[in-house]
Amino acid sequence: MSTRDGVYIASRAFALYLFCWMLDNVTYLPGRILAFIHHANQRSVLFTSDYFYASDVLTLSFTLVRIIGLGMAAYCLWRCGPRIQTFFAPPVEPKS
Repeated sequence: MSTRDGVYIASRAFALYLFCWMLDNVTYLPGRILAFIHHANQRSVLFTSDYFYASDVLTLSFTLVRIIGLGMAAYCLWRCGPRIQTFFAPPVEPKS
């Protein structure tokens, strides 16, 4: 097996790991969306700030950012372009 084949295998294995991690985060979305909708409907006109609503907005936002980030990283690693190949196996310079 050549170094290039090893890089492809390592890159795709890591991409698969990130993809599974992304799917794990996707499983949290229904509960987070439900909590967000529940607390959005329970907001009071008298109180301008609501802790649970703000917490749900933050949690849902960061979950979506994590899902998008993990998906993009998995996609880049799956393609295994020249930058990824250089990262996993830097070119060896001949010694003089």
